[in-house]
Amino acid sequence: MSGSCPSRFRHRIFVCSLILLAALLGFWGNAAAEVPPKVSKVEVYRVRSGHVRPVPVTRLIHTEVERVLEGIQQMAGTSVPQMPAEYFLFRFPAPVVLPDSPVGYPIREMAITKPRSAWDPPRLLIRNVQKHWVEYRTDRPLTVLLDQLKEQGL
Repeated sequence: MSGSCPSRFRHRIFVCSLILLAALLGFWGNAAAEVPPKVSKVEVYRVRSGHVRPVPVTRLIHTEVERVLEGIQQMAGTSVPQMPAEYFLFRFPAPVVLPDSPVGYPIREMAITKPRSAWDPPRLLIRNVQKHWVEYRTDRPLTVLLDQLKEQGL
């Protein structure tokens, strides 16, 4: 009888260790999913009638770009055949990968169109691997980023 007691004790320690390991892996997996996408560097340009002008990127703009990307919820439409006359272009020298996102490829370029009228919302466009612009919806208001870009005197 004394030989079975250490065996049961080892079995309980083993089971408790497995439960603890599973809990830790679940915690780290959830913690990683809540971290916003990290954009190492972003270049911003204002495009107006084909003329491209660089925009100084502040820390606020950089953070807001991360928030916009983090908030992407769904694809809003098919590819956009022609870009509008005026928009902001965002280039990522290190492509941004969004796990658990409807964007299933690394993002190298993103654009935000300016509203044509007071009733038109700005649009978020992401260039796919076929070089087509596709519209996406984000839960982050794009007007916040546009306002920050306007503060740069643009």
